[in-house]
Amino acid sequence: MAACQHRYASAHESPCPHVPSGAAELCLWHNPAVRKGDAYVAAVLTQADRLAHGDFAEAYLSGLVAPRAQLAGRILRTADLRDARLDHADLRGADLRDANLRRASLQRAQLDGATLRGADLTAT
Repeated sequence: MAACQHRYASAHESPCPHVPSGAAELCLWHNPAVRKGDAYVAAVLTQADRLAHGDFAEAYLSGLVAPRAQLAGRILRTADLRDARLDHADLRGADLRDANLRRASLQRAQLDGATLRGADLTAT
């Protein structure tokens, strides 16, 4: 079984643990061609979270629709979360450094202790 071929831009402890889908070289989480607004994506987020041990660094999650997502303490450093809908999400203690959160909806999201240094919060 082939592994995701995503090459992290910054130092990373281990390669991406996710398997590419179909003929793609990238997994669902690093492939910008996969629409993250589709209903099945939020449904497999919990499974992917367990496999990656909460590490979604550099993940391409633009347009993700995951209200009430349980992402407390997760690594979302430099993740692309443009236009994501994370209303009521639990992001307490999450590492969102340098993440792109342009136009993301975070209504009533819990962000206590989250690190947002360098994050782009334009129109969020």
